Amino acid sequence: MKKKTIVGIFFAVIFLSLTFFNSWSNAAVYDEATRDKITPMREIVRPFTAPSIMNDTGDFLSRVAYDSSLVSDKRIKWKIVGYEKTSNFHITEGDKKLKANDKIIITIGANPQLQLPDVHSWCLVYVNDVMARYHSNEDHRLAVFKYIQPTRINVTGFTDIYEIGFIDFFEYLERSTAVDQSMWTFEDKVAIYNYTLITENNNVTKIQLTFDKKSGFLNEMDYRVSYINGTGDPAGVNISLIRLHGWGLQYNISTWLIWTPIIMLTVGLIVAIRMRLFQRYRLHREAKKLAKRE
Repeated sequence: MKKKTIVGIFFAVIFLSLTFFNSWSNAAVYDEATRDKITPMREIVRPFTAPSIMNDTGDFLSRVAYDSSLVSDKRIKWKIVGYEKTSNFHITEGDKKLKANDKIIITIGANPQLQLPDVHSWCLVYVNDVMARYHSNEDHRLAVFKYIQPTRINVTGFTDIYEIGFIDFFEYLERSTAVDQSMWTFEDKVAIYNYTLITENNNVTKIQLTFDKKSGFLNEMDYRVSYINGTGDPAGVNISLIRLHGWGLQYNISTWLIWTPIIMLTVGLIVAIRMRLFQRYRLHREAKKLAKRE
């Protein structure tokens, strides 16, 4: 073997060895720093779950109907627009820790009307396009229900409402004796749910959900938690979500904000082409150049 070849192989082995050693040492330092910085006794991780605002038994779920727009491949988005937390407190959706500007995406994988009780089989939750996974189908269902509510319900046979067949779901919530009315405020277009829990340790959880009555979609969420952990240290988080729609706009901003200038530009372009304005402008510039030369 030539001397140059041996020297080349030697330096290649040295380079690879240094690369692997550097990667290993960085990983070891990171693990050690993480282990010292965060301990289970001081960090609090709470799932981003919905309160019990509806009966999620199979019998109940088989009676509900959803907005007609909920079809296969439909995607509904929410964005975290406000997020403040202490360093020892984390809010999660499924197995994902949430942070500011994250997007929550609900993907409809099948026709809901064909599998009404099995919400986990037709409705999936994503955090920034990464699927959020839950410990059980029940947890998955509760996660979905804080974003999407039914719009209709077959109340035939229910004991608290007479046999009147399908009615508006929010009308059912407003009239049903099985629903705690003190937690709900019903307006023309929205239904607002307020829930507050204060424990004996002065831990406070507050959540406000604003649903669009027509679609059943969550418009806004405000979630606030203050907590004293096992070592007596305070921890807490304030987080707010808002629904997005076309062009990534917030639900309360009309898409005409985007469509109006696009339509005006398109119409103007068509008019300019039909009136040969571009050709006239070009001739005008050439005429000015000739005039300058003369």
